[in-house]
Amino acid sequence: MKRQTRYFIISFFLTLNIMAEGPPIDSTGKIRCKFIFVQLDSIQIRHLQTHRWIKLTPIQQKRLHFLNLPKYVDIFDPFHHDCTCGQTYGMWYQTDRLGFCYGDTTKTEINNDEESNEWYNNDTNFVRQSNLNNLFISTNGQLLYKDKPISIDNVPKIINSLKTKKNKKYLTIYQPPTAGNPNSKKIQQTKTKIRQLIPADFEVNWM
Repeated sequence: MKRQTRYFIISFFLTLNIMAEGPPIDSTGKIRCKFIFVQLDSIQIRHLQTHRWIKLTPIQQKRLHFLNLPKYVDIFDPFHHDCTCGQTYGMWYQTDRLGFCYGDTTKTEINNDEESNEWYNNDTNFVRQSNLNNLFISTNGQLLYKDKPISIDNVPKIINSLKTKKNKKYLTIYQPPTAGNPNSKKIQQTKTKIRQLIPADFEVNWM
């Protein structure tokens, strides 16, 4: 009996740990849940190059109607490994597709809290300024910073600038999905070059 109790406790905490690691998607873009996808338009794809949220189109909202989603949703790419607790999100698993987990077609597993949805649906909440700590790799392997393309040679300058700012001494690097992406090799080359330019004593979070 004690052994069964111990096993249950260990299993419980292991499950919590897995759930806290991030969304149910791996680095190859494979989604580990039952999901429905929506096709992204060119404007949304361009937006996701330097952001991790989108505004759903009326057509997308209609397709996802049973999830009762807000019009704004956070987006996680296949490399996201941070906690997703309490967030309403989709998964960017291919360059032109988002996936949303669900249990069935009548009841959503995604957070449907009224206060949360009110926050997401407020346009002013999503008018975000570019974060000085965010560096993005685009779907074609281009490096983007503060919504603009930059040369990889600028990475050391960005890092040196952040080192001078209080509470800003780190860099978060966002990566695009590579599944079915003809530029996946170029993306990998960009990642390799970035790693070579990062000082050992500087904090970098790969997302």
